[in-house]
Amino acid sequence: MPCYAYMVECADGTLYIGWTTDLQKRLETHNAGKGAKYTRTRLPVKLRYYEEFPDKRQAQSREWHLKQLTRQEKLALVCNIASDIKPKNLLPGQGAASPLWGLGQSPKANEVKQKTEGNIMAEKRVMLTEDGYNKLVEKLNYLKSVRRIEIADRLKAAIALGDLSENSEYDDAKNEQAFLEGEIADLEAKIRNSDIIKSEGGNVVQMGSTVVLRDIEFKEDDTYMVVGSTEADPDAGKISNESPVGAAIMGKKVGSIVEVHAPAGIIKYKITKIK
Repeated sequence: MPCYAYMVECADGTLYIGWTTDLQKRLETHNAGKGAKYTRTRLPVKLRYYEEFPDKRQAQSREWHLKQLTRQEKLALVCNIASDIKPKNLLPGQGAASPLWGLGQSPKANEVKQKTEGNIMAEKRVMLTEDGYNKLVEKLNYLKSVRRIEIADRLKAAIALGDLSENSEYDDAKNEQAFLEGEIADLEAKIRNSDIIKSEGGNVVQMGSTVVLRDIEFKEDDTYMVVGSTEADPDAGKISNESPVGAAIMGKKVGSIVEVHAPAGIIKYKITKIK
């Protein structure tokens, strides 16, 4: 029985990764509010990407590796596939990768790029923690000083092979170069339009606050840092102030009980600590 590692986009723009034996059924379960705890308050979800494997072990292994990627790398993976560019992190023997958009219609590459935060955030301010800002600057410097040179060397080597009309190495290098320059432009726009979040502590939830929430029904605690949508990374415990949970807790105090509306019903959380 085939198994799949998949990526869905939640209603608040965040990404969730999992594995399943039935993509359609799993998607329906998520949207019925009976899937992962994380997606219950972020419905509906849309399937954006999947890879097929021959068994559960390989699918779970790929799920783990996908979860280690940064948000930008996950978006890059989707954009690469949708642009018919083979992603570097899909290694030989790992399975077939496919993008799924809407009802299975694959958009053009430029339409995909419009969905990435970089292009959207170029038109408005980007809220970042100091650490998040430094990471963007570090990555931008790496892409400019290392990756550009590596790809330029690939192009030179490909050109040296001769006839460019039937030179797959040249085509691959050109595609990679185009994607790299797009990523650099996105990072530059984010950095140029960034505002640094400076949490002043206190007893109310604000941008930059780290909050401990208790799910009243399931008696489970989760710790989140409230950040801007660009820096949101649920796997790292960072949620956007624009997400359902983030929006619900903004401005609230310790002891407050907030209600988050989801298709499965109202989910209640209690704020137990603010750092």
